[in-house]
Amino acid sequence: MLRCEDSLAGYVTLIADKLDLDQPILIDEGVRYQTFPAIKIGLLAADKRAKGAGRRLVEWSIEYVASEIAPAIGVRFLTVDALYDEDMTPTYDASGFYQKFGFLFVNAEEVLPPSTPYRTMYLDLKPLIDLFDDSTSGSEDG
Repeated sequence: MLRCEDSLAGYVTLIADKLDLDQPILIDEGVRYQTFPAIKIGLLAADKRAKGAGRRLVEWSIEYVASEIAPAIGVRFLTVDALYDEDMTPTYDASGFYQKFGFLFVNAEEVLPPSTPYRTMYLDLKPLIDLFDDSTSGSEDG
């Protein structure tokens, strides 16, 4: 939850999920699986008056999952169902917002408009998880 003075500026929820891909993406690591445990950004809401609130909530989610959740339960991926609303003028497609953080489409060739009101995306947290591992292992040596 993000507050500004006494008002709610935004919130994010995280839920258990799975990343289900058509093709294995970790072949270069010797992993042939196409389904992985993940954490999903379930809901993200930010008051339009709170400039940057959505960005800060996504940044917090990425860092929290990589530093706290991943070491505890072994997840590597963060997922989101980016809203796609063709009934709005212009069409609202939240995927561009998530792409700025490095999220990729589960189905990059998805025909628009999608059959659901969202486009599923994922972020590989391994580089950040490794960074946290390196920083904590170095502090234990001292």
